[in-house]
Amino acid sequence: MEIFWRDGNKNEIDLLVQRGLRAVKAVEIKSSATYKPKYFDALAGISERDLGLDPSARAVVYGGNENAKTQRGGLVSFRKAWGLFSSGAPGHC
Repeated sequence: MEIFWRDGNKNEIDLLVQRGLRAVKAVEIKSSATYKPKYFDALAGISERDLGLDPSARAVVYGGNENAKTQRGGLVSFRKAWGLFSSGAPGHC
């Protein structure tokens, strides 16, 4: 199941993938073709603190062409975003 997630302080995650009641991936979606490290700020804080997800379970999907692993999660081109649902970790697309 995939859902949008927001807490009581209006912090949000664009896409939260769940298996049963357990969150397994957190995804932030940006339209920009240029990656900015700040894209991981809210995603990293919320997913670790509130959901217990480590960087291998986090991804930022953006409008660019490159895929990369970062210390805070996977950076995924929108062209490869389908891989978030067919493989284990967000950075493995």
